[in-house]
Amino acid sequence: MCNNSNVGGVGIYVKKTLKCQQLHGISIPSVGPTDQMVENLWLEISNESFTYIVAGIYRHPNQNIADFIPKLEHCLDLVKKKQVPCIIAGDINID
Repeated sequence: MCNNSNVGGVGIYVKKTLKCQQLHGISIPSVGPTDQMVENLWLEISNESFTYIVAGIYRHPNQNIADFIPKLEHCLDLVKKKQVPCIIAGDINID
C-alpha cells in the first residue's frame, strides 16, 4: 500500500458468493523514495469448483521500472509455488 499519494489506487470487487482471502505474504513493497511507488492487492478467490489468485497493480507513472521488475518477479515466484492460476490486472505504466 502507498499512503503518500493522492493518485492511483487499487480495488477489486468480489461477488459475495465467492470465498476471498487477501494474501498478505504476496506484495510489491512501496517503500523508500517516491520513485518506487506501487499499489497492489493480491487475493485468493475460490468456490467449490475453482481457485484463482487475482492481483490488481498500479505502478505510478515515471517510477523506476528497473526497481519494479524484480519485485514483481518475486511475487510471481511466490504465486508459482502455490500452483494456482493467477490473473493480473491493473495499470503498470510500462509502454
